[in-house]
Amino acid sequence: MSNMKKLFAMVLAIVMVMSLATTAFAAGETSTLTINTSANHTYRVYQLLVGEVSGLTNGSGTLSNITKGANLNGEIDAFVAAIEGKNGAELGEIAYSYATGDAKYTVVGTGEAVGITVDDGYYVVVDSFTNSNDATDDVLSRYMVAVVGDTTMTPKTSKPGLDKKIVDTDANAAIDESDKTDTAAIGDTIEYEITSAVPDTTGYKYYYYVVHDTMSEGLTLNENSFAVKVGNNTLVKGTDYYVYFNAETNSFDLAFEDMKKLVDTADNGISVGSPISIYYTAVVNDKAEIGLDPNTNTANLEYSNNPGSSERKDKEDEPGIPGDGTATGEGPEYITKTYVTELTILKVDNNGKKLTGAEFTLTGENLNKVIIETNTTFEKVEEGETGEYYKLVNGTYTKTAPSTVAEGEEGYNADLYESTTPEYVRVTTVITSTAAAGNPKAVTAAVNEEGYIIFTGLNAGKYTLTETKTPEGYNTIDPIEFTITATQTGSTALVGGQIAWESDNDEIVLDATNGVFDATIVNMPGSVLPETGGMGTVIFYAL
Repeated sequence: MSNMKKLFAMVLAIVMVMSLATTAFAAGETSTLTINTSANHTYRVYQLLVGEVSGLTNGSGTLSNITKGANLNGEIDAFVAAIEGKNGAELGEIAYSYATGDAKYTVVGTGEAVGITVDDGYYVVVDSFTNSNDATDDVLSRYMVAVVGDTTMTPKTSKPGLDKKIVDTDANAAIDESDKTDTAAIGDTIEYEITSAVPDTTGYKYYYYVVHDTMSEGLTLNENSFAVKVGNNTLVKGTDYYVYFNAETNSFDLAFEDMKKLVDTADNGISVGSPISIYYTAVVNDKAEIGLDPNTNTANLEYSNNPGSSERKDKEDEPGIPGDGTATGEGPEYITKTYVTELTILKVDNNGKKLTGAEFTLTGENLNKVIIETNTTFEKVEEGETGEYYKLVNGTYTKTAPSTVAEGEEGYNADLYESTTPEYVRVTTVITSTAAAGNPKAVTAAVNEEGYIIFTGLNAGKYTLTETKTPEGYNTIDPIEFTITATQTGSTALVGGQIAWESDNDEIVLDATNGVFDATIVNMPGSVLPETGGMGTVIFYAL
């Protein structure tokens, strides 16, 4: 009886779940319940209690002469005792547990406001998908609402989400505000962190929470690098979470054993909104994309999204991975981008003739593993096909098209080209790859028979190029110091940006078409000294 008195005296300020907004107006035996619907959702309205409203002021009033509604399962006294002191999602779930039978009202969502005429009283509104195929990025919940005059409700469900970023290190600091773009050398270890928050698991029997992550071919996952924390709790791999790696797709799934269990476990300090951190690393490998093409790491979240269909249905032998028919939604993809560049050296004499017999050492603090392409040739494409390079009459190749000005006019250079159409492609063979060592780190290689060296796998940073062996009869060049930098554009909270490489030395030239650097190193011939005892001594005798 005491609970009945509490209910009769209750001043209704419109109960809501998950930011459920309501506005009440004039009183009467019946009122209009308006639901601001979402398309492809259906709202089932269960009537739990009905009564008469009095003293309605500013959307609040007293509900008296209460009787059971059409859908209340049990006695009023027990229902009131169950909901006393409850709010939010918990209130909606408890109210729904007292609902029985077919919903008294059904509203099909259109994306617009839909109104229905109902008796004044207490209702629980159950949100469901009209078509289960529309559930991929959405979530459902249950709401309790008091109708005390005309009432408007806006169901607002909070979808779980995540963020993915590159963790800054000395050699691999992110270069955008969203921490999704960086530069690296081959061999570098990239550190990643996925952050999220514990979702509201109220009303679920089991809650799936799975991170899907796919890396491009140029990244190799360190499978033993995972560190997962929820709140202040460090979770145990193989017990609290599982990692399933797929070598064929270079991807992994990280599945929590049971997110609901984590929330419901007493004394662990975990509650809705507690921070989730997933840390792991990957290494930039020899298959890395070079120049303007990024090495990507893509992550998104899959989560339970329907408390009405939340039985555990794991895939066979994969705990925590939802099986067929499981009600889950998926969030957007978050993509990080790591860029790597290279330096091509062409050795020529003062007449543009390619030279062999030269050796160069590249030093730099950000060197790591450098692939040295010492066998580079240019092959002519088949008739009817288009190549990338033009051949010049001096035997070298370029991607730069000849000028279009007429012969005799300023800027004319077509006479330097063997052909005015690109008829060649570059063919490279990796002879060796070597790990740089020392401080500063260094790597040494000789030019090939075509006069080329290609150092692949460079990060942004400061470098020095030194000629450590000079072709016989030529003068050694002075060391070339240069700094490679990178900026990005287009980065967003979801996706890393596009890179723009730069060099601060005019001798190290950026090829803007593919984001790599070229240097043509010219050796000048040495001076010819006179022979001893020849005419060269006559001057001395005369003096």
